[in-house]
Amino acid sequence: MKTVFELSSDITTILCVEALKVKRSPVLMMVVALPFLVIIFSLGLALKSADLSLYNSNQWTSWWANVNALWCYFMMPLLVALITGAINGNEHKNHTWRLMLALPVNLTIFYVSKLFLSLLFVIVSTFALWFFGLLATLIMYLFGALFDVSYGYTLLVAIPKIVIASLPILVIQHFISWRLNSMIGALAVGVVATMGIVQIGSSEYWVYFPWSYMLMASMSTSVALQEKAVWLSLFIAIVLFVFSLKFISQGKRAG
Repeated sequence: MKTVFELSSDITTILCVEALKVKRSPVLMMVVALPFLVIIFSLGLALKSADLSLYNSNQWTSWWANVNALWCYFMMPLLVALITGAINGNEHKNHTWRLMLALPVNLTIFYVSKLFLSLLFVIVSTFALWFFGLLATLIMYLFGALFDVSYGYTLLVAIPKIVIASLPILVIQHFISWRLNSMIGALAVGVVATMGIVQIGSSEYWVYFPWSYMLMASMSTSVALQEKAVWLSLFIAIVLFVFSLKFISQGKRAG
């Protein structure tokens, strides 16, 4: 039985190896490109449909809220599906699962390390969204808007909630992409689920649909509902993670 320190060392080592694998893959580009596209779209709408010289605190808050909504509704679920699919797809595509499993490292370590790497990319991408949003406010300032970066605080404080609320779908997509040889299946789940957010995310049934948790945790007008979404996300993510680990540890190999 390995100690906690030895397990942590193994995970760190595998995590570094996995990071090197994706160094020249499309993953890094997606982590930056998707939040950039959200900001470009939001910036284009602002430049086209509003007199920026009339922007005040309400308009800025609304702009950042729209950025957040677009991210939680569409791009974040797709990002999670793409990242997890790409990270596990490396092994499926190159047929390297047997090589990895021949190494003196438990299969669970590989599973946890890949999941943790996906989480890191989600965090980086969400902060990239906020950073690109600040750059967009500078451009809007050049077109006459009152410049005040403090309005970006709306999204900044929502980032921890968004990340925590993304954990259930992160575990789901990671497990699916781990088990399926083709990335298409994992991506299809992400696309179909994203379409369901529009109908279910704003209804009373949002609690049964993990893809809607990010929206509720960061944008609900009720503080109680935001807290409920965060804690529910954390609980469900832990349950799903434990069950997926149990499945993996029983010898259910990827691919």
